[in-house]
Amino acid sequence: MSYAYTRKGGCRSNSSNRAIDSAEAPLLSRKHSESPSALHQKHQNNHANAQTIMSKAAPLIPPRPAHDVPWKIRHSGVLAMCARGCDSGGRLNRALIDAICDKFHYKHPRSVREIWKKYRDAFLSGDGFRIHRSVTSGRKHKYTADGLVQAIRNVPLVKRRTLRSLSHHANIPRSTLHNYLRRGLLKRATSSIKPALKQANIQRRLDYCTAKVEADGNFNDLMYDVHVDEKWFFVQRTDEKYYLLPDEDVNLHRSCKHKSHIEKVMFGAAVARPRTNPLTGEVWDGKIHLHPFVEYEYAQRSSVNRPAGTRITKPRSINKEVYREWLCEYVVHAIVAQWPDWCEKRAQIQQDNATPHIQPTDERWLEVTNFYRQPVNGGWNITLSFQPPNSPDLNICDLAQFRAMQSLQQMHVTKNVDELITIVKNCWRDFPVATSKKIWSSLQLIYNEVINAGGTNNYKLPHMGKEKWIRDHNGADIPLCLPCTALQPAAQQQQQAQQQAPPTPDGGAATTEEAGTDSPTGVEAVAAGQTQELTDALRQLSLQVVAEEGIAWESLLDEIDWDDSGGHDEPVVDDSGAVEGLDGLEEAAA
Repeated sequence: MSYAYTRKGGCRSNSSNRAIDSAEAPLLSRKHSESPSALHQKHQNNHANAQTIMSKAAPLIPPRPAHDVPWKIRHSGVLAMCARGCDSGGRLNRALIDAICDKFHYKHPRSVREIWKKYRDAFLSGDGFRIHRSVTSGRKHKYTADGLVQAIRNVPLVKRRTLRSLSHHANIPRSTLHNYLRRGLLKRATSSIKPALKQANIQRRLDYCTAKVEADGNFNDLMYDVHVDEKWFFVQRTDEKYYLLPDEDVNLHRSCKHKSHIEKVMFGAAVARPRTNPLTGEVWDGKIHLHPFVEYEYAQRSSVNRPAGTRITKPRSINKEVYREWLCEYVVHAIVAQWPDWCEKRAQIQQDNATPHIQPTDERWLEVTNFYRQPVNGGWNITLSFQPPNSPDLNICDLAQFRAMQSLQQMHVTKNVDELITIVKNCWRDFPVATSKKIWSSLQLIYNEVINAGGTNNYKLPHMGKEKWIRDHNGADIPLCLPCTALQPAAQQQQQAQQQAPPTPDGGAATTEEAGTDSPTGVEAVAAGQTQELTDALRQLSLQVVAEEGIAWESLLDEIDWDDSGGHDEPVVDDSGAVEGLDGLEEAAA
């Protein structure tokens, strides 16, 4: 099946675009010798046949991916074909114009004539010319950047929560706002409610984070901290989001008795920092213990769901007795059993300030820890402490561990509590060690941000580019002790910046001004590298003609896959110099 187009009066007709088979081409012929009545009847038959053919052929309008090709490359190809196919007077025949329209998907032959008319005189006279277009060409934007900024700035922040609300109050179409959002002129921002802090809480947070800094200005390695916490895991979520194909018809209906009564289980976890044996290279993942707070009962009578005597798993209410049992009978024993042999037998358990949590002076707690403190039982030093109040960001479980496990758990379908427990335990077992290492490094960065914020929680989550750092250092682990820049004097920070600056030709370190003037910034360097890659890629797709070999432009264009050269908005042909004749045109196209 090939694409063919009918023409009337020397113009391309958009309404008559259709795909026809070569065997049906005579149906569209305009030369007939029959009588008017027979001709009318044949026209009706031809119309019916054409409609049948069009219904079987798809699409009616072929795609035009060549529009994504940079305009300078398209114009270079058009001028090249015009230069090869015109007569001595610079006139173009109809077949050549049709071939150019089909090659570059121009809707009207006038577009080709206008391009050739613009450069024809300069080409025939042998004078130099450069491929350019008017500054005022292209689509006119209804809203300027300054006007858009001013219109949005006048809208109160509380009325900018959705594009629909912002569009209504700024009197700007929603499609325009979405376009500017995609182009980066607008950005999305989120605001999460954080715990309200009293002055005593702020001081406790500041003292806690400052105590983590060693004498050398770095945070301690946190190797002997064990964070414990609890979290609810649900059998299913109230809202789910999926990505479907256009032709997929999937039944996404879900139901339950009440959204507030979805089955759930509370899990308690004890986590330490992963570490590696410096002698043998053995890795310990730091996962000490995961415990579901459930109780088991047996069905008293048979029902449609289960026979009598079946064991039923039910969530357990958490109180001080249940928490004391878990901490003393499970967590402490798990630390003694799983703690690495090459590490000192010392652990400090950190818990939050929830009501069921026990005090460090609890009798049962002192009995268990004193038992393991005896040399005959290992000589362990296990202590219990509270984290600052209203500070979930200072506990590794609340910070990221539970959230990451929940993301893994929600990738599975669970129907009851037993399946939920199995899935959560599998997520705990398969949790990557590399991710745990990054979480503990993020905790040190949060310590630094808390000190910078004066103990408050008004800060942005820090990012140090851990993946990039690991790649740049050939897969090495992130240092265990990150620097505390919040407590470093300004002179020391400036000294470190000068030590990291590139050296000058005389051997010294370049200042900030010299480094900024002599070498591009990080953003400029990345942009320059991307531009160079784009230029190299487009040069491979552009026209490269060797005149002495006699390669024709038409045959060369047929070998180029113009459909795969789109998607770039930046022109790659330098228009700073003049183009000399056909050879210069070939260089510009290349």
